[in-house]
Amino acid sequence: METQANDLSKIICTLNQKIEDLSHLIQMQYIEFSKELSKRDEKINDLEKEIQSIKQRKLIEEGIKEDNDYAPIIANNLHINKMIVKEKETKWKEIFEKFVLKEYVPTVLIPNKNGVLISSKKWNKEKKPVMIKNLGHVVFLVTNHQYFEISIQSTPVKLMSFGVVSSLTYKERVPIGQEKESIGFNSNGTLLLANGSKKKITRAWKSNDVIGCGYHAQENIVYFTLNGEKIVQVSTVFSDWYPAIQPSGFTQFTTNFGETPFVKSF
Repeated sequence: METQANDLSKIICTLNQKIEDLSHLIQMQYIEFSKELSKRDEKINDLEKEIQSIKQRKLIEEGIKEDNDYAPIIANNLHINKMIVKEKETKWKEIFEKFVLKEYVPTVLIPNKNGVLISSKKWNKEKKPVMIKNLGHVVFLVTNHQYFEISIQSTPVKLMSFGVVSSLTYKERVPIGQEKESIGFNSNGTLLLANGSKKKITRAWKSNDVIGCGYHAQENIVYFTLNGEKIVQVSTVFSDWYPAIQPSGFTQFTTNFGETPFVKSF
């Protein structure tokens, strides 16, 4: 009887040990499972954050695309009067150029294939820069600045003038700046304004000089340059301008709307 009791005690002790070992094993497995569960939760949180970030970027891109649908504006709606040249015994002629959007370059002046600087349809201070998405980045395309240059090939023997006019019916044989709503820079080195004022601003033009004219639409400022240096600027209340040249009879010159680098730095 005593032997049976001892055997039973040993069995119970063995069972208790196995139960203790099993409990320890379960506890260790629970700890490992908790660690794996924590890692899984961290991965889920990271994935949720990444998904949220992707959604936010997508919303931003869709918002930019919706708010700045620039393709039809540039491709279909915008145009500019490239240049008006008064020919002898003829009327002013107007050349319209359609814009061609080229790859973005880090400059405020972006010429199309014809050398026309990209701008809004009308040059006025209400026009704002257009925000576009290009190569994965948001960039601002400044559209309110126009500039062009002429290179003098021979010293003018007669008075030559160039600048901007607001009308296509500008009178013949009248220097730019003398008629209403026009601003001109004459080859004798004078600035001529429509209010009748005339001011000597530099020396007379000579062969190999490069004369420039620019317009800041938002600031409503017309300015002139000589060999790349700004020499004068004029504030104006008018907002629509056409580049214009009044050449003298035997003066040779070339124009540059961006086909080649400007002498003036931007």
